Amino acid sequence: MTSTYAKAYTEVLEILKYLPSEQYKKIPKEKIEFYEKYKDTNYVCNYDSTKTLNEQNILRETRAIIISIFRDFFATTIQKEKLKKILLNNEQKYQQELKEKHNWDNIFEKNKTKIKQDEFVENKTTMVEYKESIFTKFINKIKRIFFKI
Repeated sequence: MTSTYAKAYTEVLEILKYLPSEQYKKIPKEKIEFYEKYKDTNYVCNYDSTKTLNEQNILRETRAIIISIFRDFFATTIQKEKLKKILLNNEQKYQQELKEKHNWDNIFEKNKTKIKQDEFVENKTTMVEYKESIFTKFINKIKRIFFKI
């Protein structure tokens, strides 16, 4: 179990303490025991019952667990349908962000701009004339004389 989920289970248990006992009993004991077993005993959750759940500073995983508990044990069929639409919409947005982030066309576009920059640098280079120094001319003449004989 990762430490993030262990902290989330601790937060979930703290939030569930504020439920009325009738609603708390709707949650199966196995679920509560699971959260108890895998919670982080060193983590302190600061839940403020005067604030709404959106105003709380809780983990994203905690929110997901609370949503699944609500969906499975408290929601009416209409609420389940609305929740399903919201979750589906969020998933589609997330997949679209991933698609844009990891789009193959964008990767190739980055490479094209790099190639264009390289071509630009290539076009700026010019030919440099090589002139022999007097010393090298002299040595070359001596070599020619000796190799002709």
